[in-house]
Amino acid sequence: MSKIVFTKVIASIALILATVALMAIPAQAATDGADSRFVVGPSIYQTNFFYNSPAGSSSVTNGVLRSIDYSYSWYNSVPAGGSMRVFFCNEPSAGAAFGCTQIGTNGLRQGATDFFNGKPSNNKLYYAFQVSSASTKTFTPPIYGTSNRITISWTQP
Repeated sequence: MSKIVFTKVIASIALILATVALMAIPAQAATDGADSRFVVGPSIYQTNFFYNSPAGSSSVTNGVLRSIDYSYSWYNSVPAGGSMRVFFCNEPSAGAAFGCTQIGTNGLRQGATDFFNGKPSNNKLYYAFQVSSASTKTFTPPIYGTSNRITISWTQP
């Protein structure tokens, strides 16, 4: 075999081996995860005013939100003539504008939302509670918030 043919055969084998090696390297897969926490809800003293309860953010700084599971509760009931509205909001940041979505009313106290899907995972989130009424009323005793749970699901590239 001539030296030129031998060199071409070796070069072809090297090219085939390099191609096979590159095909065998798996692509980096995205990592999925979730963070859960419990926070105490606010005490609500009057109608037509928003009371916030911080919910925190994901432990991942370079991911994106997928969905948020939540539950909330309060110790005593909403007085007659009032209607509890519950929102989930994010604080504005460089990566996401302010946004809120209503997640509940008097009866619904748990669920999930994908309203923040695709937003940066390190956005600070919070609950916003409001008892709406035709006129402003003061509650004595106040409506006491109890345990609020949040589970933030995220994807990290």
